[in-house]
Amino acid sequence: MKRLGWSGTVAGAMLVLAFLGLGYALFADRANDTPDSLPVGVEMPPFAAPLVRSDLDGDANLARREDQGAAGARPACEVRGPDILNGCQLSEEGPVVLAFVAPVGSCMGQLDALQALKRAQPDLQVAAIAIKGDRDKLRADLDRRGITIPVGWDRDGALSAVYRVITCPQTVFADEGGIVRESVYDELTVEELERRAARLK
Repeated sequence: MKRLGWSGTVAGAMLVLAFLGLGYALFADRANDTPDSLPVGVEMPPFAAPLVRSDLDGDANLARREDQGAAGARPACEVRGPDILNGCQLSEEGPVVLAFVAPVGSCMGQLDALQALKRAQPDLQVAAIAIKGDRDKLRADLDRRGITIPVGWDRDGALSAVYRVITCPQTVFADEGGIVRESVYDELTVEELERRAARLK
């Protein structure tokens, strides 16, 4: 289904749902010790996703080039605007801490620590991706928690599949320029986030 140039894959969504059910039990407390994580040293996969709080409707654009079929008609790095969370734009502006969360269990609680991290380090690019879920409920949860960091919406789960999300929360740390330094499969405290973010360049 074509929606404003946003698209994804059903297979990706099914993969994410399957792993979210099993991943926490199997992979919590693991960081970069599984072949399923993004390899250290690679660039963050490009994406452009609607912000949860925006009125923009559609799946994340994951295209790396023009006319890439289901991934998107335009390269994701070029799809920008006030209603969009763009991974390329994040990494251009500084080191990145990007967490994937979902409305299951206590997973959304990671947003509170991310918000505190952004207050402590305002120059750090701190953002999150909400995996699927009811958008109105997600908005209400963000408001209740006082979350002001940008939170993108991965409506069909395809973006999470590209980032190899296997548990919730899952956090990617990347240097300025988007070079991945670490993926953490566990909920992190503010202190842990700060310690790991301090290693970024």
